[in-house]
Amino acid sequence: MKNILLIQSSPRGNDSCSHKAAHSITTELQARNPGAKVVVRDLGQNPPPHVGLAFITAIHAAPEQRTPVRETGFEKARVGGEEVIYGALIAMTQGFSPANARLISAAMRDTRDAWALDIFPKDRPLILNQLAQAQKAANDDEVQKNLTAFADALGAAK
Repeated sequence: MKNILLIQSSPRGNDSCSHKAAHSITTELQARNPGAKVVVRDLGQNPPPHVGLAFITAIHAAPEQRTPVRETGFEKARVGGEEVIYGALIAMTQGFSPANARLISAAMRDTRDAWALDIFPKDRPLILNQLAQAQKAANDDEVQKNLTAFADALGAAK
């Protein structure tokens, strides 16, 4: 089964020409790939939070020192990061060129320790599942090694 990642960013929503075009393309892709899972991220309606002093303070504060507002913002930022990784993995299964897959997987490998701590434990199975699909789709030894290193770090995270 294929995954389709639809990222929208227009603040005009349904009135946007790019929104209409993207939905048309998504509909066509679904027709070609019955059973494909569509993941929609509308950055116009749900923009990622700005990383400011409050966020940086929340990262370094002990959990019991975080206010509910800070905790909510912190969670949104972490979810956004998870979606970046998930989106990259989906893209790798959809036919990245070997050179692009090497670049993206190397970046994931090099930052794996930070991602492993940032990805919520409850979301790790979803990421690990998509990671396994990306590993199956990869026909490149370097990409395989990079994704294995990322999977190992994520699997070992507490």
